[in-house]
Amino acid sequence: MFEYEKKIKELKENNSDIFSVPYTDGTNIIVNVVDNSTDTISLLAKWRNEYGDWFDTKFEMSFDKTKEWVNNKIIKDIQRILFLIIHNNQKIGQIGLDWYDKRDNSIFITDVIRGERGFAPGLMSIVFNQFIIWIRNELGISVIKLRVFQDDVKAISLYEKCGFKKIDSISMKKQLTNDGWKWIKIDSVNQIPERFFDIMEFR
Repeated sequence: MFEYEKKIKELKENNSDIFSVPYTDGTNIIVNVVDNSTDTISLLAKWRNEYGDWFDTKFEMSFDKTKEWVNNKIIKDIQRILFLIIHNNQKIGQIGLDWYDKRDNSIFITDVIRGERGFAPGLMSIVFNQFIIWIRNELGISVIKLRVFQDDVKAISLYEKCGFKKIDSISMKKQLTNDGWKWIKIDSVNQIPERFFDIMEFR
């Protein structure tokens, strides 16, 4: 087990806050390890359905599917972890980590959603900047990466402001599934891309 995986395991066992940071009006932002309470599962399902177009898979996320995802894909996966973003005691979003690579000591930021909107502008920039500091200092990660659809202009603007730079672009096509669709990498020069995934990096 890598040192990163040991730290992720410890975080899940403790189920605690990883950091808190003040918002501009003095209210508190807390980021903590996701729980599997009914309230949290309901919010995760709602956010995934509302913002599913920005993920590489699209389907109807039910309460039961979300609970199974948290319990089996998040809690039990030694590489993956999900955090809740809480502002002024309200759960307003999520952010995660996955795909650790020991070769360059890198990790991907994943599952980014601001689920509750219409207040506290700039909050995600504050969270993202503090999250980068925490990843570096507490997990000892050298390189932080993320994937974002090229047409997600708002997200790309946020990431660039936080110091991320585009290093690659992946051509994608839509593939229908039984309950929706998924975006898959094009493996032939003869296929026409329908969308692009940008890979961004922070060093």
